[in-house]
Amino acid sequence: MRRILNIDSGRVMAVTDLHGNYPIYRQYRDHFLSLRAEGKADIFLLCGDLIHSDGPEETDGSLDIMLDVIRLRSELGIGMAMLLGNHEMPHLYGITLGRGQHVYTPRFEKAMGGYRRDIVTFFDSLPFYARTPAGISAHQRCMRSIRYTSQNDRPIPPRKIAPPNTS
Repeated sequence: MRRILNIDSGRVMAVTDLHGNYPIYRQYRDHFLSLRAEGKADIFLLCGDLIHSDGPEETDGSLDIMLDVIRLRSELGIGMAMLLGNHEMPHLYGITLGRGQHVYTPRFEKAMGGYRRDIVTFFDSLPFYARTPAGISAHQRCMRSIRYTSQNDRPIPPRKIAPPNTS
């Protein structure tokens, strides 16, 4: 199993930290699929933490997200990638994850039911980190662009680029 994903070509649409929000996931997924159909995006990169909503159990779409991600991966192959996040990882190792009074892991374990084996096998296949030849790197907590000078190979911090003036 490879824990680094090398993205050698293509245009990436990256999304992270959806935490069980299925309606938002669906919007991002559908937007990517539209961009892909128009030839404007090639890879849908989910940077982890798709599961474990802080909201009530009845609104937690974590299971629906994961089942759709697995389906989409089987349909798109390398056009769909996901990185393992700290919210997915506890389900591999039997660790309980919580924040304050909120304990996340048991609710998703219960929700997985008969899908547990497929979902955990999927989690176990995920890389921790993605990188491109252009210096873009991504992991569960961030996406970062690092450019290097040709003179001394020191990182140059990313800068904001203004949108083109179309008027």
